[in-house]
Amino acid sequence: IRGALATASLRPRRGRASYVGDHALGVPDPGALAVALLFMALADIHEPATAPRLPAPGHITVI
Repeated sequence: IRGALATASLRPRRGRASYVGDHALGVPDPGALAVALLFMALADIHEPATAPRLPAPGHITVI
């Protein structure tokens, strides 16, 4: 999750976010967040005892 949230400081160069330029700074990449949460959920299914707990939705937003 930390890596996905770190994308908020990156300037988008491709896709729809690239059209808004610097206005996208400070907003984490939604695809990166989705993939991070997907891997966390898969880890929880595969190894429930050792997987990190999924964060509450309010803890993954950056404002």
